[in-house]
Amino acid sequence: MADPRFIIVATPRTGSTLLGDMLNSHNDIFCDNELYNPHQICRYGFNEDDINGLKYRNSQPIRFWNEFFFSEFAEKQKAIGFNFMIGHNYKILEQILKKKELKIIFLTRDNKLAQYSSHKMALSTQCWSIEKEQDINQNNNTMFDFRQFKHWLHETMTYEYLC
Repeated sequence: MADPRFIIVATPRTGSTLLGDMLNSHNDIFCDNELYNPHQICRYGFNEDDINGLKYRNSQPIRFWNEFFFSEFAEKQKAIGFNFMIGHNYKILEQILKKKELKIIFLTRDNKLAQYSSHKMALSTQCWSIEKEQDINQNNNTMFDFRQFKHWLHETMTYEYLC
């Protein structure tokens, strides 16, 4: 079994995908993406539109957890983990808190206004990560709403405080 097992706990736009990619560049580490994203299975090398897989994962979140961490593939890794975000399956958050052997990597971003702006642009463009310079939408005219920002800030800070 891979040891250590780890979870990257983060709020959106804090660099968790980048960190996962950097960890994956090491031959002995595997970091899967957002295994418990409620809308899709965000796994490296898997079809994101796998409806049956999504139903299975959502109905059996703990079994899905065990299959990830205790599979033949996991046993070949020296370290294995995934990203967990606000809004993902709360039953898995309970698992994370119960498993004392897990290493938790907690990411935050000091500049909350930059984090919020990045989040708004990603929502507007549906471009969640930048792989090429062309992915940057320089003509994005996302509007700033102070009340939305304040609400988002309270949610984000509550999640970060609880984690």
